[in-house]
Amino acid sequence: MIDIQTAFLSVIILLCQCYIGYTILRVTHQKTAALIAWALPLGIGLYLVQVGLLERLFPGWRTPDNARYWLQWSYAFVIIQYIAATIIYMDFFTYH
Repeated sequence: MIDIQTAFLSVIILLCQCYIGYTILRVTHQKTAALIAWALPLGIGLYLVQVGLLERLFPGWRTPDNARYWLQWSYAFVIIQYIAATIIYMDFFTYH
């Protein structure tokens, strides 16, 4: 049975994934890139979109200020995902 903390952290991970997908859609206006970023958790999708698309759209990372703002927040949400996943991992695999 899943306890409340694990369910809450899972919802946080899901909400962070939704935000990251929305950010990529807002910056690139490409649905496939947003779906890739949304479908692969913990920054894997964001990394693939960055390597495959963002570096071609913005060479030398000369991004508009609003795009830079959105991308910085998406990387911050990846860190939040890692923290939540680590807590879930520690909760599942440690004995009380």
